[in-house]
Amino acid sequence: MTWQGETKIADESAMSGAPSLAIAGRTIHVVWTDRRDGNHEIYYDHDANGIPAGVGMDPMAPAASGQIPLRVYPNPFVSCAAVEGRAGEWIAVHDATGRLMGTYLGDRVGEGLPPGVYFLRATGAGHSFARAVKLD
Repeated sequence: MTWQGETKIADESAMSGAPSLAIAGRTIHVVWTDRRDGNHEIYYDHDANGIPAGVGMDPMAPAASGQIPLRVYPNPFVSCAAVEGRAGEWIAVHDATGRLMGTYLGDRVGEGLPPGVYFLRATGAGHSFARAVKLD
């Protein structure tokens, strides 16, 4: 996943924070908090017409078995997570902006990172697999 610049999703001047992203097919879902009405509230938006301009995605090939290619546990996690079957492999971890935060062995993913939503990426057999995880 790559990101280019900022994409405004709300016209409010209130401070927003704590965003979380989810992608299903080509639809991107975003939830966040802000204080537009004076209280801390949770808001949601999505783009059902496809990924917004400025956001690029590599297609994620399905696993041969039809299962999710990256199984991560626990998710959400507190200190680090493990990617099933990839203990000796290096996994790239990107933050919500697409910035590479580091590479980790598959049994210690995310160790030392601050809380947030991250995207794990592993490659193998000519495919690139990704999975969103949450660090509490």
